[in-house]
Amino acid sequence: MIIEAKAKEETFRPDAIIVIGAGLLKDGTNIIPSIQTKNNIEKAVQLIIDYNKLNHDAMPIPLVFSGGYTINGKEEAIVMQEYFFKNFGMFTERNIWLEFQSKNSYENIAFCLNLIRKENWKQVIIIDQPMHLLQLRLLSNKELRIRELKTSLYFIGAEPAWG
Repeated sequence: MIIEAKAKEETFRPDAIIVIGAGLLKDGTNIIPSIQTKNNIEKAVQLIIDYNKLNHDAMPIPLVFSGGYTINGKEEAIVMQEYFFKNFGMFTERNIWLEFQSKNSYENIAFCLNLIRKENWKQVIIIDQPMHLLQLRLLSNKELRIRELKTSLYFIGAEPAWG
């Protein structure tokens, strides 16, 4: 008689999710996220919901909003956080980091890798618009080698604003 023992399959769970900003808009006197920025945030929300269902986690996955673009002195990362809490109130106990120094894709990666190193995250999802993913991946690979970081980055495209 042969008895087969199978180890419990481990479900992938990221140490953090980084949402890259894709611009801001002025709506009268209000500063709001662009459609693509909203899509990026909503993709992160869907991933969080899916991971919580799969893992039955009480421990929230940290979320990073990255973007330093400003309109009238209001930083993109802060506008992203405001949109997140206004529209997804079920996430009140969320670990959120704001990276509001970056002005381009290279800086998004550079500043976020500083945070990744500081927090010792080993598996991180990065969400952005599909047309930027290859660029982010190339920049990330270069910076990971230079910094000698042993972190796995996974790139996920949000719904493109253009359809």
